[in-house]
Amino acid sequence: MDRCIRMGQILSFDWKWKGQPGSGDMLSEFMNLLSLLSNYHFDSREDQWAWNINGATEFSVSMVKKELMKEDNNSSGSGFEWNLWAPIKVNLFVWRLLLDRISTAYNLYKRGIIHQMVDCKLCGDSPETTDHMVTSCYIASVVWQRVGAWCKLPPIFLFSTKDVMEIHTQAGGTDQRKKTINVILMVSLWSIWKARNKAIFEDEQVEPGKITGEMKSLSILWVKYRSKICNLDWIRWLNFDL
Repeated sequence: MDRCIRMGQILSFDWKWKGQPGSGDMLSEFMNLLSLLSNYHFDSREDQWAWNINGATEFSVSMVKKELMKEDNNSSGSGFEWNLWAPIKVNLFVWRLLLDRISTAYNLYKRGIIHQMVDCKLCGDSPETTDHMVTSCYIASVVWQRVGAWCKLPPIFLFSTKDVMEIHTQAGGTDQRKKTINVILMVSLWSIWKARNKAIFEDEQVEPGKITGEMKSLSILWVKYRSKICNLDWIRWLNFDL
């Protein structure tokens, strides 16, 4: 058998999986993989390495540097701030969320992964776009109201995902307080996404109280052990006494 197998052949195999994905997160990652692969088209030609950036077919280090700098500039415009008090997986998720690179129903429909538009699983009132899911969805709106009240913030009004990640910049107080609120915002987005996945893949009922409860439990662990805030306990955390 020819050991030189083309990518097109690999994707056409009738795969026999050893087991089914065991959680909503695994299914979500699988759907995201399908979404990424949907942008590629394979033919019968032999595989080969190719370089094609801005029409240039010859590789050069300077060209790579320019492209990386361009990506940095685009990322900085997304409103994302890397926060070491949150795990890498949460930072990456929020970054992809701000770039609208997560597998919402709208994105899956747009890329041909699903063939019928699906309403938001959290509220069932509107098509599931990224901005709807994390801002205008009824469940998300209640979560943000509770986050604002807990963190003693002015009323929160959101129109886009980027607005969420700007809340802490207008919160006032010390840099430590702002960074803590930033972590809470990131964990809230993460918890909303997890609740959405559980609703889809595990048919679990969505409740704002469960989302905020999980967010508080996760965020205190990450802030307590990743920051320099001393003597942080559950009572202080519930009172947001920093």
